[in-house]
Amino acid sequence: MLFADRIHRFLFNGGVLTPESLIPRYERLSGEVELAIIGESARWGDEHHSTPLTLEDWYDGDERYNDGRAGQGWILNYYLPQRTDIVLQQFRNAGLYPSVDAPVFYVDGQYQHGGAVPSGAQLSMRDADGTIWYTLDGSDPRVPARAASSGDDSLLVAEDAAKRVLIPLVPVDPAWRSSATFDDSSWISGVGGVGYERSTGYEPFFDVDVTDQMYGRSTSCYIRIPFDVTPESLADLPALTLDVRYDDGFVAYLNGVEIARRNFDGDPIWTSAAVAQNSDLNAVEFEEIDVSDYLDELRPGRNLLAVHALNISTTSSDFLFSATLAGFQSTGGSTGGAVSAKASQYAGPFAPARSVRVLARSLQGTSWSALNEAVFGVGPVAEFLRISEVMYHPLDPNAEYVELTNIGSETIDLNLVAFTDGIDFAFPSVELAPGAYALVVRDRAAFEAVYGQELNVAGQYAGSLNDAGEELELQDATGQVIERFDYEDNWYDITDGVGFSLTVKDPSATRADGF
Repeated sequence: MLFADRIHRFLFNGGVLTPESLIPRYERLSGEVELAIIGESARWGDEHHSTPLTLEDWYDGDERYNDGRAGQGWILNYYLPQRTDIVLQQFRNAGLYPSVDAPVFYVDGQYQHGGAVPSGAQLSMRDADGTIWYTLDGSDPRVPARAASSGDDSLLVAEDAAKRVLIPLVPVDPAWRSSATFDDSSWISGVGGVGYERSTGYEPFFDVDVTDQMYGRSTSCYIRIPFDVTPESLADLPALTLDVRYDDGFVAYLNGVEIARRNFDGDPIWTSAAVAQNSDLNAVEFEEIDVSDYLDELRPGRNLLAVHALNISTTSSDFLFSATLAGFQSTGGSTGGAVSAKASQYAGPFAPARSVRVLARSLQGTSWSALNEAVFGVGPVAEFLRISEVMYHPLDPNAEYVELTNIGSETIDLNLVAFTDGIDFAFPSVELAPGAYALVVRDRAAFEAVYGQELNVAGQYAGSLNDAGEELELQDATGQVIERFDYEDNWYDITDGVGFSLTVKDPSATRADGF
């Protein structure tokens, strides 16, 4: 199904393999080689044709596209306009794309696949088979199906299983990963995924938040998940599957025996870090790992799944680990599956209150469509939101901040607005009234120690502002650039480490000389 979702992204809604995307690109490329064709046709035009080919043949001006002369006209007017539908049908015939049609998005009755929409605009979903299910929190409305060979009890460790979590700041007895009786009473207790998110993206995937314990302090996270296996279910298990979501790496142990690892080499210790990143896009999808070779490590009664989860750096903006362990093979590649508890059934047009990322599928019987996904930027956020102050070189380096203000006449919601250059931060849902201010800070504790706790802080950003100056870029939810500018440390001496900030003279004016 993940492959089918990629097909839908590329072959629908102006994706890179649709005619509306391919034709302009081909026109641009063919224009670059056109002059060379004149010389080549003069030299080689009769190599395979008794009548030499010329630039006119390249144009296919006669519009006879089946004459064996595959020129520009044939490609633009015959091949590309129909090729997407042909390839899509080939994928369907091969069983790689479902026969159930995905929903299509409309705004106020007109087709629109994402983009800016006015406040109060009505979003609808149509042209789908069966029932439409959707989410607005970035999660998939479908939960992949599973095929159990011996009943429901073959799910040994559920994603929401109880667990103990430790961020190690000193060496820990290695028995933590092998002994079911190891004393973990002082560890964090919780259920569900483990992680943190300093902007937005991973919030739906973890319940145990380790921001305070892990960010800026450690790249390692120890997780212990005890579970019980009955002798009857142990005898019937045909296979063993570990499904994981992870950012950025991990080493997993079953009763002390390593069964899987990703993005780490060597023997892990309490200061270990991932050696490579796992992209956010991949991290939220379950990766299925066949660990059937370790079935013999299971024993009747109490067992232990232990995980050394790894981040790429102590200042990474996010971290995630979540897992299931099952005595069956996942059928996540099929078109079956259950409705997510976070999904809503589409009942008619609705007006999003803020910018949203909509994920929608159709369910017909037990078969799902591919995923249709788009971001709708609601309201005049790009028109009204401006950067008003930059504290790039404070006395305390951790007390950096950027201030924003609403220069407009109506309240805006900053959901999914993001700093994409200079610093990294994606806003949660934060309402900003006309003339009001919001701040993003490097370190909230350091900021509040200097400025108090009464200011409207939207969150902590990843990275830091360059003391020597750099480019800042702010985008709205749809990726439209709201502001992009460079600041320099030689503009004013008092802003360069003396305790003063760069302040915009008039946030509603152009940025040319506004500081």
